[in-house]
Amino acid sequence: MPEEANEHLIKLYLESKDFLVLTNHKVKVASNKVLEVDIIAVRYSKIKKDALPNRIIGEVKAWKIRANNFKSCYDKKKPNSGNVRDSFKIINNYNFRKIVNSNIENKYGRGFKFCIFADVVKADKKKIENFFKKEGITLIPYNDIVTDIIKYARSKTYSNDPELQLIRLMDKSKVLNKNGQ
Repeated sequence: MPEEANEHLIKLYLESKDFLVLTNHKVKVASNKVLEVDIIAVRYSKIKKDALPNRIIGEVKAWKIRANNFKSCYDKKKPNSGNVRDSFKIINNYNFRKIVNSNIENKYGRGFKFCIFADVVKADKKKIENFFKKEGITLIPYNDIVTDIIKYARSKTYSNDPELQLIRLMDKSKVLNKNGQ
């Protein structure tokens, strides 16, 4: 299955930070259950200029995540406020997470960390950050991703990537201001 638009942007973001990136990796987690990992990324450069782990298992979400997306944060008083835990099967099921991590580390080496590429509903931000910290998951918000992609596009003279080229053209025609907006 081809990567989704947001997965492509995350791939572009990670490649700009010296990662080799694989999208839509399938992992069998039970006899009749296969899950898809959105992003697997390994940094090939020894120079680390950011807070990203060098090996990433990533979930990409195009929508804002809520505390109720995560089993251990679920608030029964707000059952309809983001109860889409099925979209975080790997994060919400510790056994699945262990199997996915083991499968990926057997194929690509040790030291992978889980990352979520998404925005967070403001009201749930602290609760989600605390949960991620406890679980060793890194949150990378879209604002940081977009800002870094724009900086990267401005630093290159040419790339055959249509998104980077669009940013360069927008920048050249003064559609983007110096803050990247």
